[in-house]
Amino acid sequence: MSITSDLIAMMHVVDARVELPVIEAVYIPPIRELRPEQGEFGFILLNDGSAGFFYVLLDDTLERLNDDIRANAFTGMNPATLVNGLASSDELDRTFAMAAVNAISQHVFRRANYSLNTAANSMAAMDFSENDHVGMVGFFPSLVERLREKNIRLTVLELREHLLQRDERFEVILDAENLQHCNKVLCTASTLLNDSLPDVLKYCTAAERVAVIGPTASCLPDPLFERGVDIIGASTVVDVNTLMERSGDNQSWGDTVQKYVIERHAYPGYEILLDKLLSNSS
Repeated sequence: MSITSDLIAMMHVVDARVELPVIEAVYIPPIRELRPEQGEFGFILLNDGSAGFFYVLLDDTLERLNDDIRANAFTGMNPATLVNGLASSDELDRTFAMAAVNAISQHVFRRANYSLNTAANSMAAMDFSENDHVGMVGFFPSLVERLREKNIRLTVLELREHLLQRDERFEVILDAENLQHCNKVLCTASTLLNDSLPDVLKYCTAAERVAVIGPTASCLPDPLFERGVDIIGASTVVDVNTLMERSGDNQSWGDTVQKYVIERHAYPGYEILLDKLLSNSS
């Protein structure tokens, strides 16, 4: 089974065992007021305060989201009704489905009293050194700059040909096969949304550490860990009321959202989290 099908199946297991909170709101950043510090993501909010992020800048997703009327009808719905869209060929279906998967996952973490590690960060967990050859899936400008400043050899896999370049210790490439030479690999969470992560991971079997990072990776990580991912770097909402106020005013989310890290060796598995959730509810 694929990561997508595993995520869908896992969400239906959760839905069968847990009474999920319904969708309270959907936030989509407006095109004309897009701000760099927050504009790449929207979110689905459940009525217990759990939120699931989704990426809006994949191809023409943002324009279509702003024109689409379905989000207005999601209020009051069980988020599990959206998750099958993750297997759709339609970008918007996948976008809403990923948000629903993330929102359900955050609900499970909250109700199971699972302590997300917000003290660590994914870069520290990767433990980069000058001897590393780092692979990066998706161009993260600030991170590229930091790694190059440390003289770390870096290979970036990109889809945009105009970014292609090469020098002695830095290259931007189109072919994922080149990742097999990297001992540490960072993947953008958008690889979950476009289902490209399995193709990437097959070239990372020799890597010491593989991380998937970004707000869109705030799902239950079981299918990723089972396929060789070592670290998830994602985001969770810590102040939902202020988040909604700032989103409405198109302000930076700031400290309303916190980044966290989950490492494979420390993660108990979603079945144990479900058992704890049900135990806490009894």
